[in-house]
Amino acid sequence: MKKDIMPRYFQIKESIKGEIVEGKYKEPANRLPGTRELAGVYDASYLTVNKALKLLEDEGYVKMVQGSGIYAQTPKERNTKQISYSGKQSAALLMPSTGDIHQDMFRTIFSRLEDKNILPIHLADPSEVEKMRLAEREEKIARFTSQGIRSFIINGNRHFQFKLFKKFQERIGQLVFTIHFDSGIDFPDANLVLSDFHKGGYIAAKHLIKNSRKKLGLLTFEKLSGEKLRQHGSSERQYDSDVEDGMKAALIENSLDPSGLSILGRESADHEKELSKFIEKGGSGLLCLGDHRALPVYRLLSKLGMKPGKDFGIVGYYDTSWTEVFDPPLTSISINAEKIAGLAAEAVIKNWCGKKIKVAPELIIRASS
Repeated sequence: MKKDIMPRYFQIKESIKGEIVEGKYKEPANRLPGTRELAGVYDASYLTVNKALKLLEDEGYVKMVQGSGIYAQTPKERNTKQISYSGKQSAALLMPSTGDIHQDMFRTIFSRLEDKNILPIHLADPSEVEKMRLAEREEKIARFTSQGIRSFIINGNRHFQFKLFKKFQERIGQLVFTIHFDSGIDFPDANLVLSDFHKGGYIAAKHLIKNSRKKLGLLTFEKLSGEKLRQHGSSERQYDSDVEDGMKAALIENSLDPSGLSILGRESADHEKELSKFIEKGGSGLLCLGDHRALPVYRLLSKLGMKPGKDFGIVGYYDTSWTEVFDPPLTSISINAEKIAGLAAEAVIKNWCGKKIKVAPELIIRASS
């Protein structure tokens, strides 16, 4: 999805924020051009630029001083007085705003909330928070949850800071976890709008079996260390286990031994070595949990003189732009991300509490399987 589908003021906000983060407006020359000058730079209206600047001020990246100008700052330099969004219903997005899956979701949630006069606020990509030291993470989450924001929409994958969020939960009116919920901590009133990963594994394996792939494997991500799981408050059982269970269900349904399903990547990042052993032992079909994980599979098959879709079946996951990079194009599982996004927005609009929904995925067949 192209960047220009985002609201214009959001594009401008992100562009200015990028310049601030990169150090364009460091002290002592930390003053930004005026609103009208920025309107000329971005070929936008005064009101559009002003809206972008207001969001930047809310996030702590600029300080607007009446009669003086607009000054860049980092969030840590902001005044200790907390911002309150309580004057207008608001929803904070703690999720990536870019990438094949998340940009579509972000756009849908953003636009649907705005249509209902609910202020959407992009707080951060959770991966940025994970890179911080523990004390910095806590300070960040504490600040996020003390700003009077009523609803939080979160991609609850295994890297999310569940433990810290639980610590400040009493400050939050509503939680909506989307796509994943890999928490080892209970959030009883949270809304879950998730992808049905069990069904995804099932339909992928069923398709491979139908194409005479009887010895199957799942190429997944390396598991988190015990220390990381404890730090994050993540569950030891991740969503790839649901995919695995779905694949086993398809094997059983077709009178095949589920114990013969090979799990690759969970214990080691050396995918080529594991893949070589899998193929040597008769492996004929593979589900890659993430389309990008098909790359080493295609490379190895090329080395072995094997053709994807003919000698070996490959199915990816998430149906991203990676699918068209491969030759032949990659069959993949779409999680119906825009439907998930629409339901997440509806959860905020209708003030759901404790509702749990799993959205069925869809198999997009191409030539690799």
